[in-house]
Amino acid sequence: MGNGKVPHRRRRHLQQQGGQQAKDALMADDQQMVKMAAVGQRWG
Repeated sequence: MGNGKVPHRRRRHLQQQGGQQAKDALMADDQQMVKMAAVGQRWG
């Protein structure tokens, strides 16, 4: 496992970059969940 070490500063930068994508994915998931919940309420 020691082979895949990334310098701390660079890892944080990568986390920040990935964080934006993660946020977008979470937003999309939330919207889907809201749609599913609305449909479930409509048909339930």
